[in-house]
Amino acid sequence: MGGRTGDVPAEDPFAEPSRLGAEAARAWVAALNRRAGAPDQFRIRAELLRHLHVCAGQAVLEVGSGTGVLLGDLALAVGPDGPAVGIEPQEAFAAEARRRLAAAGAGGRARVVVGPIEDAPLRGGTFDAAVAQTVLIHLAEGRREAALDRMRRAVRAGGWVASADQDADTWVVDHPDRDLARRIVRFTCERRHADGWTGRSLPRWFRAVGLREVRAAAIAHVDTESGSHLHGLAERVARAAAAAGAVTQEEADGWIEALGQRAEAGEFVASINFYVCSACRQEARRRVRARSGRDA
Repeated sequence: MGGRTGDVPAEDPFAEPSRLGAEAARAWVAALNRRAGAPDQFRIRAELLRHLHVCAGQAVLEVGSGTGVLLGDLALAVGPDGPAVGIEPQEAFAAEARRRLAAAGAGGRARVVVGPIEDAPLRGGTFDAAVAQTVLIHLAEGRREAALDRMRRAVRAGGWVASADQDADTWVVDHPDRDLARRIVRFTCERRHADGWTGRSLPRWFRAVGLREVRAAAIAHVDTESGSHLHGLAERVARAAAAAGAVTQEEADGWIEALGQRAEAGEFVASINFYVCSACRQEARRRVRARSGRDA
């Protein structure tokens, strides 16, 4: 189960996903699809849809649409008369999303635009809802606020903005070496994300860009199987920690081997909290109510 670190970057590989090489991008397509298939991820996507108040005929935007799993759910929710648009900077992810949408019969009403959110041709007030899933956690300060503000401005009067992001400090792994596990968790919180406390920070960030009626919920993603998303994540993060010098190569190899032994014995347990946050462009909503009152 051990391995070298040469092919595992020490820093966040999603800070600039467009720069992923072809082999790394293919590996991440498989990893993202594996995570999306976990039962708790279905719960997270359902919670996102609930927070967005999406209904048939509306227009929705997803920033960082990845392999298109949530975008497909959005396309289904808005129906044949409601466009669903995804923005994705990594071409391999966008290609996988298009394949998925076509297979689901949603290719005609959902589309993926390749490029960063900063360059996306978005007109203000075009969408009823805008969403990002595990995107803000990878954006450095400044880019994060700019992305959130673009999402806010993209929605029309009364539109909703939502995000689901993990909180890296809530990652727990049942491992015999507790001290080393804590060091690896600390590494992933501080080095593998732009801000490892993103999940708990979402309500504050939403208010900072002028969004109101902020709501938040937490859902734990729990894996108990060998080869599951969090099992693969634990191995990748341990190798990345060794590459960064946060742990030694010997420590990483031993940690991965012990984790593999637990998994083979059917004793693997790991979890991480995801936080779903939503808010309304309230100032626009008040203007809509005022006009509705005058019309009446």
